[in-house]
Amino acid sequence: MNIKKINKYLYLVLLINIFKQEVFATDSSNEPIINYDNPLQKKEFNMGKNEYGNADLIRTCYQYSDFILVEINDKGNKGEALIGIEPLNNKINFTKTCKKDYSKFKIKMTADGYFGGKVNNFIINNGDDGFGAQYLFQINKINNDKIFPVYEDIRHSMKNYEYIRNKNHTLGVRYWKNLKADFDCSVYEKNCLDKIKISNNLSANLNYTYCLKTIKEEIKRLKKYSVDPSYLNNISGNHFFIYIEVPDIEKPEKYKILSNKIACSYIP
Repeated sequence: MNIKKINKYLYLVLLINIFKQEVFATDSSNEPIINYDNPLQKKEFNMGKNEYGNADLIRTCYQYSDFILVEINDKGNKGEALIGIEPLNNKINFTKTCKKDYSKFKIKMTADGYFGGKVNNFIINNGDDGFGAQYLFQINKINNDKIFPVYEDIRHSMKNYEYIRNKNHTLGVRYWKNLKADFDCSVYEKNCLDKIKISNNLSANLNYTYCLKTIKEEIKRLKKYSVDPSYLNNISGNHFFIYIEVPDIEKPEKYKILSNKIACSYIP
């Protein structure tokens, strides 16, 4: 493998990360608002080595007003954390529950990543990794001592992201949704941007001005550092996001677009 190409790639990733930090740090409205329930107490236990003896097994325990949740994270296995949940009662002991055998938990699940947080009887898991600005999140619901998935999508990792606690105990969410772009073309051609609208069933009055402006600014920046920016001229060099609200995650088809401005982020 060409060492110069590797160094150039790593340098490009560094520049993109610096750029994202500079852009988003100037606008506090871009900061994620992750309004999870606060645990009454939280403890972490090192349970020794995993079955292969090459990494630690870490248990992180959270006590909420309604149950105790335990995340078992094998540091040698990226993602796929085990989550055990035990409904709270007067007889339950926090420390003993934290250390109990995973198979004996009343409610169990394997996350596609890691435990993110809890909102009422909804458990949110975050993906094990992000690609560019893309970030997977999954929402699961506890009902009658069973847990099942109700919502999953990819959001922007550094923009507004918050949960809506509805009076009827349903859950809503606001976030910058990643748009599908299963093709490639120049972002400066109108029919190329129209393809994004069509493939995502979006209305025609979307505004790409800010998106194209940020792409041009990044191209100028990369040229300054003698990095080839040509891939940013195409769909494949960028992620596209739109700000939406899903009032009830169990009725995902009834979402609302909160802004007609399309946001862009760069794929390293």
